[in-house]
Amino acid sequence: MKIIKAIPNWIYAPVLIILVIVDAIGIGAEEIVKKIKFAQVSESYETLMGLFPLLRSASEKYLMLFIVLTLIVLAAFLLKLFYKEQLYVLEHFSFTEGGCGLGVQTKKNYWVKTDTLNQAASFEDGIPSAQALVDIDEKIKSIQHKIGKGNIGYYGVSHIPFAFLAGYDFGDQSKIHVFHRKRHNGEVFEELSEGADYDLRFDVEEKQKTRRSNELIVAVSTSIEITEEEIKGSFGNDKHIVILRLNNQGYDQLDKYESVERASNEAWASIRKYSKQYAIRKIHLLIASSVGFAFYMGRKCSAQIDPQVIVYHYQSGQYRWGISVNGEDHAKHIIEIKESHDEDA
Repeated sequence: MKIIKAIPNWIYAPVLIILVIVDAIGIGAEEIVKKIKFAQVSESYETLMGLFPLLRSASEKYLMLFIVLTLIVLAAFLLKLFYKEQLYVLEHFSFTEGGCGLGVQTKKNYWVKTDTLNQAASFEDGIPSAQALVDIDEKIKSIQHKIGKGNIGYYGVSHIPFAFLAGYDFGDQSKIHVFHRKRHNGEVFEELSEGADYDLRFDVEEKQKTRRSNELIVAVSTSIEITEEEIKGSFGNDKHIVILRLNNQGYDQLDKYESVERASNEAWASIRKYSKQYAIRKIHLLIASSVGFAFYMGRKCSAQIDPQVIVYHYQSGQYRWGISVNGEDHAKHIIEIKESHDEDA
């Protein structure tokens, strides 16, 4: 199917015209062909007969072969025009009850089947239940078992830790179609485009280098800045801090596959560098970005390479809760921050 799709339409059309002409010659319908002015059929007939004087006898001798070849090319052309692969999309909501959809272009390119995971009711006093994590795990296992190596997509309006966990569960072994809702078109999700913005990079700032701690706070911002005051207000003043700021911040900056791939790889390279440097055993990860980028960051997280990673949700000026995705017991847990810290402590 990939080969059929790769052949451009401008090749199919003339090949079909030539084969139809040869078939017509073989069945003795040359006079009809000579009168057809549409699509330059008569001119093509004259050209073929001039170039291949033995075409008449060959078309008569191998008529059935040419007819079968014509049908094969016609079938391939129709498949290219009308066949669409299935795309099984997980739409993941936790802020709202849903209501957002995919753009028209995606529906033109694929037969889309959606599977909704709505977790808006999974919270009590602003904290998600442990069952919410089980629901994410089970939903993704079900999709992977059902679809296998087929086309899978992900989009939604979910909390950053939920999107990260979904990416972590899917893993990084196969392509996932990721969709982003741009600010100017708030009701439609479009697939990330191909290409990259090669000028985008993270500016890295390290704080509290002299702290004796095996815990590292990493703040990754691509849309809005995460300040040092916000970090210390929730996590205190006794841990290593690394702040990664995209050099050109904006909610829609990472809307291309290669841009998201490069940015997530760059972020994890910095995280692992400082984790190794300070023998870190626990990473507190704060992400201010799109759901798609958080999903990609989760895909890059490794249970084998990385220490314990806790991804947090920002709300009302502080970080109240997070998800430990790869703790020592390999289980996932809700981590609740009970109280704020004095940043000068």
